[in-house]
Order: sequence, then structure tokens, then C-alpha cells
Amino acid sequence: MQEQNLSYSNEQNQQIELLKIELEKSKNLLEDERLL
Repeated sequence: MQEQNLSYSNEQNQQIELLKIELEKSKNLLEDERLL
């Protein structure tokens, strides 16, 4: 049970990291477009 929780939260963390990266990318894109 304990180990399952650990791997689950690890996966969640990876998802969150990916989402953060996506957010950063879109933010940068938006800023670029405003500069144009």
C-alpha cells in the first residue's frame, strides 16, 4: 500500500512538472505575440 502511494505521487509530480512546462511555453508564446 505504501509503495503504491509513493509511485502514484511520483507520477502526479511528473504530470505537474509537465503542466508547468506547458504553462511556461504558452506564457512565453503569448508574450512574444504581444511584442509583435
